[in-house]
Amino acid sequence: MAQGEEAGIFLHHAVEQLTQAGYVDQDFEAQQARRWSALAERLGPFAPGLMSRSDYSLLANDPEAYLDQFRAALYSPLGGQWLVNLPKDPLGLLQNFLSASAVEGFTGGQDTEFRVVQIPADITGFNALAGLYPVHEDLVLDASHRKLTYHALGAPLYTSYGVASGRSEISTVGLISISALVVLLTIVLRSPMGLFVTGISVMAGVAGGFAITLVTYQQVHIIALVFSSTLIGIAADYAFHYLCHSKLVDWTPDKALAGVLRGLSLSVVSTAVAFLALTLIPFPGLQQIGLFMAAGLTCSFATVCLLFPLLYRKGAAGSLRVAQQQDDTSWLSLGPMPLVLLLIAISVPGLIQLSPRDEVRDFYAAPELLEKGREAIATALDTSNESRFLLLKAENPESLLQLEERLVAEVSGLRPGLSAIVPSEHQQAHQHQVLEEMARKGLIQRHMALLGLAEETTTAYLETIARPADPLRPDHLEGIDLPLGLGGYLGCAGETCASWLALTGREDASALARSITGNTGVSLIDTVAQVNAVVEKYRVSASYFLVAAALLVFVFLAILTDTVRAGLIMLLPVGASLLSLALLGYLHSGFSIVSVLALFIVGGMALDFGIFLQLATKSSRPATRLAIALSATSTLLAFGTLSLSATPVIAAFGISIGSGLLFAWLLSLLLATEDNEEAN
Repeated sequence: MAQGEEAGIFLHHAVEQLTQAGYVDQDFEAQQARRWSALAERLGPFAPGLMSRSDYSLLANDPEAYLDQFRAALYSPLGGQWLVNLPKDPLGLLQNFLSASAVEGFTGGQDTEFRVVQIPADITGFNALAGLYPVHEDLVLDASHRKLTYHALGAPLYTSYGVASGRSEISTVGLISISALVVLLTIVLRSPMGLFVTGISVMAGVAGGFAITLVTYQQVHIIALVFSSTLIGIAADYAFHYLCHSKLVDWTPDKALAGVLRGLSLSVVSTAVAFLALTLIPFPGLQQIGLFMAAGLTCSFATVCLLFPLLYRKGAAGSLRVAQQQDDTSWLSLGPMPLVLLLIAISVPGLIQLSPRDEVRDFYAAPELLEKGREAIATALDTSNESRFLLLKAENPESLLQLEERLVAEVSGLRPGLSAIVPSEHQQAHQHQVLEEMARKGLIQRHMALLGLAEETTTAYLETIARPADPLRPDHLEGIDLPLGLGGYLGCAGETCASWLALTGREDASALARSITGNTGVSLIDTVAQVNAVVEKYRVSASYFLVAAALLVFVFLAILTDTVRAGLIMLLPVGASLLSLALLGYLHSGFSIVSVLALFIVGGMALDFGIFLQLATKSSRPATRLAIALSATSTLLAFGTLSLSATPVIAAFGISIGSGLLFAWLLSLLLATEDNEEAN
């Protein structure tokens, strides 16, 4: 939509620019013209019973006034639209009927021009739409330079913005993660080879996860790509433990892998099992996340085990000799039971305040530019971009049409759907009677004579009116594609016929509520609420799978170690998850599907912390704590930035992961460990 004296010229330029960029189906307008032509041809035989609501009202009350107005319009510069079909439609009723269906609701004004364009079907993927929003920004800026206002609205624009902003934020997280890895490894290890092999491990994890997911699902979901940035922190964890152990005074390349292999193996297997649980959820995005993370971690683990002993043989600069000689039992070590009691005391009040939030609108951030466009177009079209609609049901098509017409009459602001192009037989009969009465009074004959139409034409038209009315029915429109915005008929199944009516948000709310309550065949359908219900379903399912994964990992660890040690290991991921959820409760933030997915990440990393702590010998414990500190710090730096995201769902993701990892790190400091000289 463009507003201003040169709106039409600029709008033509905008469509050309979008077409050159490949974002406009060039055949769309011609296709719509063909559809209107086919519809007019199909409606022609039923024309005597078809009138727009305004024409019917005027003809029923003052037919001569209507005829005078029509002749005046016919002789005006705008009269060309009626001239082509004037012999068959001498009163302009069919043309007005079609026009009313096409432009009803437009209130833009003389200096406002509208164009509807369609994105080509072959570029509706995420990658193909990425450049659409930047083109839109350029057009808005160009219009402002010409003292015009330009607005656009449509799902592809929101998709394009979401892809662009999502990629930017993913790149930011990835850049910060990699930068944090470089800085931390440089400070702690001071080993260029350590940086190199860590980079190989991370790249192997991301590339392996992407490749296996792509081969399995033939495409990679945008949500899985978002999670690929989280893989950097977890995959680097394996490298951290290997490299930090190289700072121990008794470290040798030949024994390097043996010192960490058991911890690495337990970590990758248990974490992969937890993520693979996501593949059992019937949601492609979550399934891909589970496979991506499990495959990526396995590839990183394999890289550490196979390449690190060959490539990293010099060891890190400095040593942990001093830390090794110190008593590791610090005043922070509380033991498991006091720690459990502390967790309960802190978590329970927050968990009580925790409430679910399943709102699909949180999954995207609407930029101010698109919101202004939405409001401007909604005002011009007298609509509010409602996502709700009415579902109508009746025993036959005629009853369905009469129900729709009754609703439109009862509810102010409600616009017709199917009845806009197929009035009920009852309504068509009334409209036909108006023409018969006009013919009986000679008004039509006089009108056609004033137009200079041949007597044969007048006779043929009067015979059409005099013939018994053959009403238009919905099945008469079968086999043709209706123009954009028309229709609403869902067909019949058995003894039930159905159609739908779009809501604009301008309806009389009280009248609408009464109509829904008073008609058994009318239901209000809220598409956003239905999507939210699906999101809730996946949140609940993912929560159950998270609990099931935790139990499965506990059993797995208990078999490989012992029950007490497995419990101590699980205390970290469970405790960090509970504290993270409690924080959401204290902050009165909603618990959503994103929170559950974040807990999978938190649980995976906290599980690593717990495994390495419990399997560390007293001599290797300083290296283990250093590796945990490096892993937690690098990941916190990366995901802390996500909390500043303009997209609510990404911000919530960052907060949940950041707080969860912070709690996991603190708990790892508080948790006392036994001396495990024989652990490895």
